[in-house]
Amino acid sequence: YTGNALEIYQYVLPQMTRFLGENHPDVLAANNEIARLRDSQLAFYQKPKTLDGLPDRPNQFDDRSPVLSAENSLPPREMVIDVIRYPTLKAPETVTPASTFDVKISLTTDLLTPEVEILAGQSTSRGELVMRLPDRDKWQIDVIIAAPQFEVLDGKNIAQITLPREGNSSEAIYKIRVPGADCAPSQSTIYATLWHEGTFLAKISRRILVSGLENELFASANEEIESVPGARPGIRSEPNLRGDLPEINGGSETITQVPSISLAKDYQTPDLTVWILKDFEAENAGRYELQINSPYLQPYSGEFVITPRSSDWLQKQTMSITRGAVPINAPTGTVSNEKPAQRVLRLQAFGKQLYKELAPAELKSAIRELLQKRGDKFKSIQIYTNNPGIPWELMHTTEAMNGFDKPDFLGTRFRIARWHISGNFNVLSRPPQRNRMNELVLISPRYEGRMALPSQQKEIAALQSINGFRQVSGKFDPLQELFGNFPSGIIHFAGHGEVQQSFENIPEYVILLEDAKLDLLTWRGIASGSPRNNPFFFFNACDVGQSHNVANFVDGWAPAVLETGASGYIGGLWPLGDASAADFAVRFYEILDDKLKDGPVNVADLLRETRKNFTENGDPTFLAYIYYGDPNFEFVR
Repeated sequence: YTGNALEIYQYVLPQMTRFLGENHPDVLAANNEIARLRDSQLAFYQKPKTLDGLPDRPNQFDDRSPVLSAENSLPPREMVIDVIRYPTLKAPETVTPASTFDVKISLTTDLLTPEVEILAGQSTSRGELVMRLPDRDKWQIDVIIAAPQFEVLDGKNIAQITLPREGNSSEAIYKIRVPGADCAPSQSTIYATLWHEGTFLAKISRRILVSGLENELFASANEEIESVPGARPGIRSEPNLRGDLPEINGGSETITQVPSISLAKDYQTPDLTVWILKDFEAENAGRYELQINSPYLQPYSGEFVITPRSSDWLQKQTMSITRGAVPINAPTGTVSNEKPAQRVLRLQAFGKQLYKELAPAELKSAIRELLQKRGDKFKSIQIYTNNPGIPWELMHTTEAMNGFDKPDFLGTRFRIARWHISGNFNVLSRPPQRNRMNELVLISPRYEGRMALPSQQKEIAALQSINGFRQVSGKFDPLQELFGNFPSGIIHFAGHGEVQQSFENIPEYVILLEDAKLDLLTWRGIASGSPRNNPFFFFNACDVGQSHNVANFVDGWAPAVLETGASGYIGGLWPLGDASAADFAVRFYEILDDKLKDGPVNVADLLRETRKNFTENGDPTFLAYIYYGDPNFEFVR
């Protein structure tokens, strides 16, 4: 085992304790008694002493951390371990119309249901889940089931299982009813998501045949769900006590999904996690699966619908808002016809209407309850979604939700971050919370004539002063080399981006280089290898932050870079003004570089503070930037 002294200590201590307990219980008992006495003495000396109701002055030579009251203290961070189990979903292979059946979900040491597919989450090549959990003897796992073509009886689609450190978990049992005799023969899918104390762990599924289809169809469908390669029943998976994702069974095992690169072993759960999965089937185009989780709330699972009328309204209003932003390729000196105060009021009104019309009632209720319970300690929102089209960051609360909170944009009130849900195995199953800022690689194509960007030089000059700066040519060949060997840090693009309509009227996303146009297909070809450094991307160009649904998968630059293993992405939702885009980037990097001198820097906080400049200048460019990553993500030197 390699690591620093603290990691070695944290790795060895649990094993030493277990060894003493099994072989020398008398020594362990004596050691525990010494620890108890030490802790009781420490607690005595740390008690706040008072005189006449006034607290004593703290000892200026006492270097111990102050003891917080239970009411105000945050729960201590815990070490985490990787717990490995097979996801088990027991259900009939075939069901009949108007029948009722049980679904039983658990986590087991043996492979019992090879039909189960892991849709999201860390997994091994044998089909086991790798769950990063606090170092405890057991865990309570929330299991939320979704059965789109069935009915979950009694409305109980949420259950909790107990997972011991070793062995099988308990079972979550659900009663499911198949629609009546007029139900057409079909193949349906049972989905389940697993959560621990508000932290998303995994999503699994299993297909079920509603009788009436030919056996050949069922067999063909099973061929599409390829069985887990190398799966062997009867193999026991012990919990891994190392903080990283290890080699298993002497190096013979591999992790099929890119492991989380969080350097910290003390993962911080977001205050609010929202899972929003769009159903892209034509007949259900406006239906979304909704799950809400928080360490401070009861979990929620259900559906919500965005009507065609609301979708049309959103598109028209977004186009109207962009009039207040000067396009990045506009001639020098171009200004908006609107006054700053007018733009501020209009965008605030849009945000309030957006919150009223498109935010699910359950989400608004969760935000209100967390503000009441946590106040200013409610800081972070994580959104998992496969549809980037809803501008969550622009939603504006419509009322003060407690005595000291005031209405605001979600993007300026909270650390808010999205994460892309994809079947691509390179997408990190959970965004990392820390990455090293070793390099800042700038891509800035040189344009001429009407394509020239006057403020680009200002942006370049500011970035050149940052530690680790490196500039690469804005031509295709150097970028091919860069994207084939990602750096550790940030890749920043400053230039033109376009959304073009193809012959089939499908949007195509390109960034303009000096000698070529780089589209998504070419990008995926260049960066399709296994990522090593998981860089962070900042695309400061017009349009490239937008995404649309193409052929049943979400397309656009944000999903594309995440599908190559990126640790995060920042980009614009609408055309960015040349000067404003440069100003935003300059402020972002100047603050980042300055704060890195003192320690880790939270990216979502940095974006939140930078967005607040909108209220001063009225430029919607400062609200245009969206962030894919973890709300608690930090850069460190």
